[in-house]
Amino acid sequence: MKKLIQIFSVAAAGILLLASCKKEENQVTFESGTNPTVTSSNTGTVLIAKPNKDVAAVTFNWTNPEYQLTTGISSQSVSYAIQMRVKDSADFVTVDVVTGDLSKSYTQGELNIRLFREKAKAGLQIPADSIRTIEVRIVSFLGDTYYEENATNLASGIVSFIANKVYSEYPDLWITGEAVTSGWTNAPPANQKFTYDPVTKKHKITITLTGGIYYKFLTVNGQWQPQWGIAVGTTGTDILGNVFTIRDSTGGDPEGIKAPPTTGTYTITVDLENKTTVVTQ
Repeated sequence: MKKLIQIFSVAAAGILLLASCKKEENQVTFESGTNPTVTSSNTGTVLIAKPNKDVAAVTFNWTNPEYQLTTGISSQSVSYAIQMRVKDSADFVTVDVVTGDLSKSYTQGELNIRLFREKAKAGLQIPADSIRTIEVRIVSFLGDTYYEENATNLASGIVSFIANKVYSEYPDLWITGEAVTSGWTNAPPANQKFTYDPVTKKHKITITLTGGIYYKFLTVNGQWQPQWGIAVGTTGTDILGNVFTIRDSTGGDPEGIKAPPTTGTYTITVDLENKTTVVTQ
């Protein structure tokens, strides 16, 4: 009986050893690859403007890194981190990850988002109204998520372009009307533009108002729509937006907001989300 148990033990050990060898033989490991080469459709000045947010801005193309695995050329999906930085700054920021494709195009609006938004949101955090030289590279890798320690990372060289110019992604607001210096105009001057607080999500301006007459708000400089005033027939502080590009039977312009009775310098705080406005002196 003891001898029989020993025979079974040896046989079991042999099976485990064979399985172990087979598993080792089937392991797939990364051997090599070729750093991708990146090209850009525009290496000069790329114009960026909010009215042209849907207009094509730039396209990047790159080559396949031809990853070599122990089983041959990789049949896995290769991913590509599109990385940007302001020229001469230290670190690249991964603004997008593309899987499988060898090209990525951006409209002016899409590009601006990546240049303006915070670094915590995968952006370069470039201030509004800035002109910057942007450097771009592509890092290929195997997997779904880019991280710096990935052994399969292969970085391209750098292409660059001049972004002219980055604009704010926050909503704009201007004041217009007979109560302010410009009078009624759909293109108010820069000093009639509100500042925006992304924390409170409110617009604020300090400005001289002529007492007892009217003003409204515009969200697109150079256009009368959308415009913000108060609901027809009311005198309160609740504002009403009008998004009609052409006045028609489905709706009309809101009423103007009446300035305080005394001419003076006032701070106007507007909450477009909740459609309210507060005027203080």
